[in-house]
Amino acid sequence: MEVTTKILKAALKIIKLTYQIELDEDSLDYSRFVVHMKYFVGRLMKKKLLDQNDPVFIDMIKQQYSKAFGCAVKIGQLVTEQYGMEINDDELVYLTIHIQRITNSISKKKS
Repeated sequence: MEVTTKILKAALKIIKLTYQIELDEDSLDYSRFVVHMKYFVGRLMKKKLLDQNDPVFIDMIKQQYSKAFGCAVKIGQLVTEQYGMEINDDELVYLTIHIQRITNSISKKKS
């Protein structure tokens, strides 16, 4: 199995466990998340990480979306431990935003 696929599956498992949800694999939100994860893994593999270095924005995202950020950190730890790919704060924010989007769309559908 390709590294991108392995990381995507592991990330989805972490999200499902953290939020205690099922993701609709046929939804547009799911498809968008998969695309964003492919870009994320591609940057990691090429060692071309996002580098905006905006500490105010990073802190705002960490506080505003703390659960999604915690989930992103878990994914980052897995990627670092299993694949030796380092992740910076900008990539964690990128993951956080997309985790928040996919989980928020599910919670809106439940309401």
